[in-house]
Amino acid sequence: MKQRASSRAFKRYDQHQLSAFPLDLNNLISDNHIVRSISEIIDNLDLSAILSKYPKMGAACYHPRMLVKLLVYGYVNNIYSSRQLEEVCKRDIHFLWLTAMSQPDHNTIARFRSNRLTEDGIKPIFK
Repeated sequence: MKQRASSRAFKRYDQHQLSAFPLDLNNLISDNHIVRSISEIIDNLDLSAILSKYPKMGAACYHPRMLVKLLVYGYVNNIYSSRQLEEVCKRDIHFLWLTAMSQPDHNTIARFRSNRLTEDGIKPIFK
C-alpha cells in the first residue's frame, strides 16, 4: 500500500516486513513475571510418574513437562478449556514462551489431561 506524504511523522508500520533475525521471546518476558516462576518450579519437579505412562516406542509427542506447564499457567489465568488453551498458545506471548512456540491442539491437551494426569500420575508430583 502506497503512503501519501504527510506533515505528520509516523513510526514505520509494515505487517509484511520479515525480521532479519529470529525473535527471542525470552527478551520480551519480564524477569519477575509469574510464567517464569511456574516454569522454574515445574522444571524442578520429578515427573517420572507421568513419564512412565509413555510407551518407549512410537511417534514423538509433546514433552509432558511442557504440557504440565501449559495447564498450570492456564489454570493460574482461569483458562481451563482445552480449546481456549489451544488458542492462547497461538496468540499470547507468555504461552508462546512457555511452550517454546509449540502449539498443541485441543485434542492433545485434553488427552494429556485425562490420560496422563490421572491420580497416580499427578499425586507424586505435588507431594
